[in-house]
Amino acid sequence: MDQNDLKMIAPHLMMFSLMRIDKFAYEDDPFVSQIFRGAQLLFLCQEEGNRERIQEVIDRFEAESDSVEHETMRTLMSFMVYVKLLLLTPKVGSQTRCIA
Repeated sequence: MDQNDLKMIAPHLMMFSLMRIDKFAYEDDPFVSQIFRGAQLLFLCQEEGNRERIQEVIDRFEAESDSVEHETMRTLMSFMVYVKLLLLTPKVGSQTRCIA
């Protein structure tokens, strides 16, 4: 999925932008929660929004990633999300400082 695909589908997946960040995205499975939070982060970067909201989701993604017990799965998912973030051109400006 490239950036043009994300731009096209982001408005149709509002559920990711509206997800609460004060609790786990999916409490029964930390890995699924990490996936959902990573998707939320990628889609938020394709919407008009503010940096503070994206930073909050990055922080929550980190917290939820830390709860994944399987180290390899946790690391690979984090790696995939961060690489995708680095390759995107977010509508709110560069977010690379947030993940450095």
